Amino acid sequence: MWQAALVMAAMLVLVWSGATMAKVEWSVKPVSSFEFPEGNIIPNGDLSEDTHRFTITYEWGEIFTYDTSAYLTGKSSLLFDQKEGQRGRVYVNVRVDSDKKYKLGYVMKTEDLKLPENNQSLRWGVYMQDGLGAWIDSREPLKSLPDDYLNGMETGGIVIRTPNEIDLGDGPKPVSGTTGWFNVEILLDLPALVKDLQAALGRINLLRVDVTLYGGSGKIWLDCIYLVPVED
Repeated sequence: MWQAALVMAAMLVLVWSGATMAKVEWSVKPVSSFEFPEGNIIPNGDLSEDTHRFTITYEWGEIFTYDTSAYLTGKSSLLFDQKEGQRGRVYVNVRVDSDKKYKLGYVMKTEDLKLPENNQSLRWGVYMQDGLGAWIDSREPLKSLPDDYLNGMETGGIVIRTPNEIDLGDGPKPVSGTTGWFNVEILLDLPALVKDLQAALGRINLLRVDVTLYGGSGKIWLDCIYLVPVED
């Protein structure tokens, strides 16, 4: 009897240990309200009429407005009223401590979003800069790591990003049409990633938090961008 109990306890320890070993995790969930996690190191992450720390490129840089009627934190969100064929990208670079774990995230919603025929969709990603200042290309290191190492995220070379399809409660599919607010969150174990992705000088010194949509039309709101150190 006690032997069986011991075996069961050992199995539980293994399961628990495995659950804590993920180097990259991500999640998405609908939200109706939001509070920033304590310790956010991205200034003006609530996007309240101050975006000078953020880079907004392609047509989004010309068409964005501050929407003071639709937001979850601060005084406004960023609204992109995108026309057919336009593209957009928002990113921010943040220096980090490669000895820590971090979680990063965004809150967004859409209205009448129509995706382009080239299979592009809203994507959320992260770039990692090594000790020499180069963006880490994860493709080669990932060949020697387990297939599920990124837990469903995908490598685009120097970017690790969410998959094309996410589940907002009605099954996995690209984000389109009209949605309520939803929160995308990514967890990165930098000490493990430094080793597994063979970061130069054994460091990851900077993260780029990134949102993109290349093509399509419709309205997209972006709010609540955060990057927070995570304690074990």
